[in-house]
Amino acid sequence: METYKFDWKDTVTGTIEIEASSAKEADEKFRNMPSEELYKQSQWNSNGKNRCIRFVEIEGIHDILNNDEWKNSYGEFEEWNEAYGWSLP
Repeated sequence: METYKFDWKDTVTGTIEIEASSAKEADEKFRNMPSEELYKQSQWNSNGKNRCIRFVEIEGIHDILNNDEWKNSYGEFEEWNEAYGWSLP
């Protein structure tokens, strides 16, 4: 079994409640909040429609495939594997 490392991106939306004494303070808290804290304290989701693969790295192979290369090569990997019992190093 091989390891496939995917570098991906997606559009994520979220909702967070911030307690503040004014709109200006709430805005400042929101804008200055570290991303990790924002993600942790928010309810968030994605519809998956904007999800895409940026790169794929396959364990044992030194090339990193971009999205187009991955889409074009995926079938070749499967065909080799089925026809020749080939697997990645």
